[in-house]
Amino acid sequence: MPMKNKKLIILFLLIVLAAFLYFRFGNLIKKPLTSGKPVQIETPKLSPKAASLQQGPFKCPSSADFCATGSDINQGKYIGFGAKIASGSAIFASIDGDLTNLTSTLTNGEKMTVLYIDNKDRGLRASYFFQGNLSLDPKKVKSGDQIATVGGVLNSYNASLVFSITKNDPINGDKIKLTTRDFK
Repeated sequence: MPMKNKKLIILFLLIVLAAFLYFRFGNLIKKPLTSGKPVQIETPKLSPKAASLQQGPFKCPSSADFCATGSDINQGKYIGFGAKIASGSAIFASIDGDLTNLTSTLTNGEKMTVLYIDNKDRGLRASYFFQGNLSLDPKKVKSGDQIATVGGVLNSYNASLVFSITKNDPINGDKIKLTTRDFK
């Protein structure tokens, strides 16, 4: 067989092999998005709850001194309600709900504990920012349960405890601007 025919046969076999592989395994190739529209991922929001369910008064999250003397903590926007209180002061659940916790490091290297209590029935999230110790493992809590103790002052906020309540969406919801009148 002449050399020219051998090259044509090899070329033909390569084309057949490529076609076979494409049709056999082509479904494994992921096609890129071609719509030209940006993909948006949204955090699902809780369905809005009645305003009466989202109003206080709320259980004071710490000592009576905290709720009587606290004030707005702002850093370009409202962070929460905070005050300096004695080390060892109790921190209480302000609402019923599911307790979760994490440890966070602020941009200045300061470590703090963050607690969240989510009440899906009322569409509320209570957030606590402090240095200190947990009193119990994360679980369901009732308003008034002791959940932690204050350990020291958060220099970033000039407060021992910063507390906030967010409604309708734990991440993007509206924070309730708390005052001393919002606590019982």
